[in-house]
Amino acid sequence: MTSLEPMNDQGARQPAGLWRDDTGELSLDARRALVQLLKGPVLDGTRMPVIWRALEATEREIRSRLHDLFLDLIIDRDQMIAFTRQTETGIVKAPILLKRKPLTYIETYLFLLLRQRLSAAEGRGERAVIYLNEIREYLAVIGNETTDRVGFEKHLTGAVKKAERFGVLRHLRNAEESYEISPVLKMIMTADVVEEVKAYYEGKVTTPVSVTEPGVAPEDEMGLEDVDLVDDEEDDEA
Repeated sequence: MTSLEPMNDQGARQPAGLWRDDTGELSLDARRALVQLLKGPVLDGTRMPVIWRALEATEREIRSRLHDLFLDLIIDRDQMIAFTRQTETGIVKAPILLKRKPLTYIETYLFLLLRQRLSAAEGRGERAVIYLNEIREYLAVIGNETTDRVGFEKHLTGAVKKAERFGVLRHLRNAEESYEISPVLKMIMTADVVEEVKAYYEGKVTTPVSVTEPGVAPEDEMGLEDVDLVDDEEDDEA
């Protein structure tokens, strides 16, 4: 059985307990990885290399702990991205920890635009970068920009913020009003979801499209007033 105790600089085993009466078995960095997965929306290994390595080293144990919460661990090793998803438990009735949120009309088209831009950029071997003005121009017609400018800007801002909260858009710090589209979008908005979107807006189905927000517990079930999402200041550069 593999020990979960960390190694010190001399290669000796260190006790896993981090404080008095601590019964946890994971190392500090592995626990940080687990917490980040539960906080959501994603664990980005390029921004958090130390806890990404801890996730890789203790993947089996972290996956087991998530299964105790009826959550699956989704990992894209090439893109160094991981997040949680509600487990499909079949006939087993399980409490729902993650929420599914229906997308509004304008949010749906934004996600489709980002999905297309991401695929095109990856095909060229480039980073997927998009500017706010590009988003505004694309959504202007369907968002009634010409008849209700104030309302359109409100919905546009809300859609972009939702994409940021999902971990789909990341604001580029050194470039005004520009964003990088994260590959996590492919894992949230799969090909099946894209087809579902098309079917809904073509009138083939009547159920609005919904997607699962990675790693965020529903406020009403968890009793939370606010969900603490990823903070840019917490990037792990080690």
